[in-house]
Amino acid sequence: MLPPALPSGAPDAAAPLVPPARVLLVDDDIVARGRVRDVVSAEPDLTIVGECADGETAAAMIVAARPDLVLLDVQMPGLDGFDVVARVGAAAMPPVVFLSAYAEFAVRAFEAYALDYVLKPFDAARLRAALGRARAQVAARRAAEVAALA
Repeated sequence: MLPPALPSGAPDAAAPLVPPARVLLVDDDIVARGRVRDVVSAEPDLTIVGECADGETAAAMIVAARPDLVLLDVQMPGLDGFDVVARVGAAAMPPVVFLSAYAEFAVRAFEAYALDYVLKPFDAARLRAALGRARAQVAARRAAEVAALA
């Protein structure tokens, strides 16, 4: 005997109950941002909530959209990635994976509490590895928020 069919619009019992992690992409290089978008879009448990090309817009979007994760370029016109973290405030920042073509900013990135530092040009496997670490961090934050409500 087959199990009863789900009513139209009912959630699939096999579908995860956890909402996808909300990701903000920030990079002034449109080609690099497109490559990041391609990798993130292929991940079923991630959803892109916005994209921007400068630090001023990034800081505003972080406050407004409240993403779970920010993929943040280091060098941009106006505010750089580190300025974005300072503007929003380290305590209010979601986990950050810094993206950069320059290895020399890595130590500073980790001093700014970066979750990971991905050198450009990157391959998809390297970015997926960073996203894997981000998933764990997002899950831990969500669990802490739920525990705080209990």
